[in-house]
Amino acid sequence: MVHYITAPATVGVNQRRDTMATTYAIIETPNYYTGTLGAPQESFVKNHDIDPEGDFNADGAYDIAFFETREEAEEAIRTMEGDGPYYLSHGEAGRPNYKVVDWDKGDNEPDCYKGTGEDDGSWEEIDPDDLPEDIKHQLDSANVEFSSSKDDYDIYEWVIDGDEDDPEQCDEDGDVYSYRIVFCPRSVAIERESDDLGNINWENPGYYRSK
Repeated sequence: MVHYITAPATVGVNQRRDTMATTYAIIETPNYYTGTLGAPQESFVKNHDIDPEGDFNADGAYDIAFFETREEAEEAIRTMEGDGPYYLSHGEAGRPNYKVVDWDKGDNEPDCYKGTGEDDGSWEEIDPDDLPEDIKHQLDSANVEFSSSKDDYDIYEWVIDGDEDDPEQCDEDGDVYSYRIVFCPRSVAIERESDDLGNINWENPGYYRSK
């Protein structure tokens, strides 16, 4: 079982609905050019987003906005989109996209994207069946740490060194390999479960070996 031990700060977000009546929420996906520094991640719409007064200081302003019906959520989207011009922020390529989701059922997407392709050039992805058994066991029971953020997911990882006395864990020059496990939990899954990230379905890990 994989555990997390370090998470990015999340401020003012209420992760749990208090009544069974509020069953729908809205996911907002920002539309920014690739590489824009400080671009916001995909997230749930908050109460201040749908407040006609836009009061950021109101009680619960940063709580996730919940709706009793899908129709109410769709009406909120129409209100947020408005009829007038949309003014782009720095690096923004277009209007954000919105999606209504059933809070209990989710949006039919996994909590974690496949943890592959997260290679800075110093790692090579490796099939978990090709890992030494003890290395695989250590990675699968690792305490993963937050590493960085992407547009709609974060990267959590853990790195361990191989055994210099095991030829399988060394390259042809005798240098010890390092091994890495990577998870890519979606930003909305982290937001939904920020009270306890252990509730995320930590799935689809990627495994790497140093080059």
